[in-house]
This record gives sequence, structure tokens and C-alpha cells, in this order.
Amino acid sequence: MRGGRFEERRLGISREELVSAYVEGGVSRRTFIRRLVTGGVSLGAAISYAHLLGPERAAAAAGSAGDGLDHYGPEIGVAIRSKRLPKVLNRRELSVRVTSNDSANFTLLAQIRDEGKLKTIGTKRIAFGAPTDSAVDVPLKKAGRRILASRDHSWVRVVATAEHQQAQGAFTTSATATKVLKT
Repeated sequence: MRGGRFEERRLGISREELVSAYVEGGVSRRTFIRRLVTGGVSLGAAISYAHLLGPERAAAAAGSAGDGLDHYGPEIGVAIRSKRLPKVLNRRELSVRVTSNDSANFTLLAQIRDEGKLKTIGTKRIAFGAPTDSAVDVPLKKAGRRILASRDHSWVRVVATAEHQQAQGAFTTSATATKVLKT
């Protein structure tokens, strides 16, 4: 590297300031590499530095909020247990299985496609204070039951959204299951 002071004057900022700006996302990858090369760093080394110091790597190393703590949403799953349309209509609810590796507040939306539009036919909110693998019944709306009653089979989708509270805030995760209910 040539005389460091000369390059810093030419760049207008110190290398430390440039690296800090790049890690914080204030300078694009292209600008970071160009300024390093202008400052006397080889192109190969500048590209390697950009890769190693990229904002996404810094965020991963420090936690997504930059505080060094873990930030994650729960790992969740949802599956439709119901199989037969007459039973769903008779019980007025759709049976699903919900799994989570942590405590979470779930919102479940049962949906079908009717006249080309996705319609919500049932909803359920439920909270689990610990990891779970539970059967949950989602009550169906009257309009949803009416649509299902007019069919001999129907595609049904359940979207599960889980919110997990941590000291750093709330994190959400979603999962979807689909199934054809038959007579």
C-alpha cells in the first residue's frame, strides 16, 4: 500500500470511517470497493473486504438489531387434519394441527377460493405459553359453511401466523397448509 496519509486525503475520509459507513449500510458495495481501490488497495483485496465486512454479515454477527442478542421468530408448522367435507360442515369447524418450538400467539385463517377470489371462511386466535404440537379447531363462518355446502369437494388453505415476544420486541413467522376436502 502506498503512503496511507496521501490516499486518505484523496478519499476525503479515513479507512476506518469508510469501513464503518459500509458496515452500517451508508455506503454501497460498489462505492466501498471503488474507494478502497482508489486508496491503494488491490481490487481482489477490496472485493474480499467487501464480502467479509458486508452489512448483512455484520447484522448476523451482532443480532439483527445490532445489540448482540438473538432475534428470531418461532419455527412453526400447520397441517389440516380434517378430511371429509360433510364432517367439517356437521361440526362447523376445521380441525388443524399447530406446532411451534417456542411460546407464541397464533392467528389461524381458513380460506377457500370462490368465484376467483380468496375468501376467509374461519378464524381463530390462540396462545401457547410453551412449545406445542396441538390440535386446534377453527370455527367456520356462516358464509363459509354455505359455500362449502354447495360443493362436493373443496380446496382449503390454512395460514398460520405466530407472534413471539422477546425482550427486543415481537417477531412473527408464518406457515401455510393446503388440502382438498372430499365428500
